[in-house]
Amino acid sequence: MALTRVEVFNRYLDGGRIELDNNTVERAILPLTIMHKNPLFAGSDGGGLTWTTIATLLATRRLNDINPHAWLPQTLERIAQS
Repeated sequence: MALTRVEVFNRYLDGGRIELDNNTVERAILPLTIMHKNPLFAGSDGGGLTWTTIATLLATRRLNDINPHAWLPQTLERIAQS
């Protein structure tokens, strides 16, 4: 098995830019996996739906590099008015 990966391993050794593990990816998805389980403990179906909605809004904000301190009050006001 290892002999079939010699070329890839040599690329890692020669280049120095490729990471041998995937810790960077695991750290990036950890908040998403944690938020995925949190609605299970919301207490009710409605609470889980509310939590999921807020988590989705926060994740979208992060993806678009929007300032959370300016964004959150505006968004909550708009939701309350609708």
